[in-house]
Amino acid sequence: MKNVKLIIFGIIIALLVVFAFQNQENYFQKKNHLKLDLIVAGPYQTAEISNTVICIVTFVSGIIVFYLLSMSGRIKRRKSIKALNNSLNDRQNEIASLKSELGASKAPSSGQILPENVSTPQAGKETVATTP
Repeated sequence: MKNVKLIIFGIIIALLVVFAFQNQENYFQKKNHLKLDLIVAGPYQTAEISNTVICIVTFVSGIIVFYLLSMSGRIKRRKSIKALNNSLNDRQNEIASLKSELGASKAPSSGQILPENVSTPQAGKETVATTP
């Protein structure tokens, strides 16, 4: 999965470089004013800003917005993983306690518990389990 992400990221960077190189003279070297016309306060105009700076700021702000919007999903997944790990630890502790109880309740003379329908083998004879 990491290789796929790396390949996709490389393709995006390559496309951005091609786009910037092809539009270098026509678009990126031009400068514009950003204008904001607030009805209450009147018009506002910035100093001349290169289109390159505008594109970079827009791209970076898009990455930041995406990161912030996806943060809630990551937090939910972390909480879910933590709850599942706690449940797993509880189950493992319960299994360990049940195994210790089972070991304590075994008969000291016999090392294993036999089912009811199987008899113990006699010397030299094989027995077959019978089903009722």
